Amino acid sequence: MIRLASLLFALILATACGQLPRPFQPIDKSGNALLDLENRAGIVVRPVARDAPGRPAEAAELLAAALRDRDLPATTQGSNQASRILTGRAVVLRLPSGGDEVMVYWELRDTNGSRVSSYAQRAELAPDAWRAGDPEAVGKVMDEAATVIAALVDGTPIIPAALPHAPVARLAIAPMQGLPGDGAISLFRALAAELHAARLPLAEQAADGELLVVCQVVLGAPEGPAQEVKIDWIVKRASNGAELGRIEQQNRIPAGSLDGPWGPAAQAIAQGAAIGIKQLVEQLEQPI
Repeated sequence: MIRLASLLFALILATACGQLPRPFQPIDKSGNALLDLENRAGIVVRPVARDAPGRPAEAAELLAAALRDRDLPATTQGSNQASRILTGRAVVLRLPSGGDEVMVYWELRDTNGSRVSSYAQRAELAPDAWRAGDPEAVGKVMDEAATVIAALVDGTPIIPAALPHAPVARLAIAPMQGLPGDGAISLFRALAAELHAARLPLAEQAADGELLVVCQVVLGAPEGPAQEVKIDWIVKRASNGAELGRIEQQNRIPAGSLDGPWGPAAQAIAQGAAIGIKQLVEQLEQPI
């Protein structure tokens, strides 16, 4: 069984997080032959979506420059029939330590829209550094992403766009029960929207051969102004209920804040869960 854990309504992903020796700055674009893709295969970097960094176009230039530093032709403009498109969706949440947890789900697709590779990245940054577009913080994330993406392009086998080992399998979200406030409705809808945005195939009900996503929420007793909340997302075989993996989310929240409308909390939880679910189904090693 695959188990993925989190602290702040988000997926904790095992990635190498080294420090940059210097702030990463875009290189001079003038006269750079690598920017001219012509008829060669290259990577077109799109600005990060969802929780975008400050000055997202500049961040995309940072990543393209980092890829060129690794001998990959990359640009933020233009494409050809051989080009691959790199996109990212970010989620930013505040850690108990006061810093920010930034997660970016990267997808590399060909010009037909078929996924070539994917990578889920996590980084801990100073508070608000990502959203403010701090060059050193954003450059750190982009440099780490470029290292992994370059390795994927150089040697990692192509990941099929459908769920592994089951091209027709879909995900169904089980009805959510026992949640306070309007969580059963708002969290269900938020997760369905995030899974759809992540291009995971969905079904209203899981048939044999498909997968079921079950949500379990445990609220601790209020302790002064706060209380613990733990959410497990369990991915099971629909045919026999066998557990294939789970994403664990945990956080301290204001006491009673989930007793009424969940509002933005439902979206934040669903964003982290969807990133984890997508990575989980891509990492399954045994036929499903």
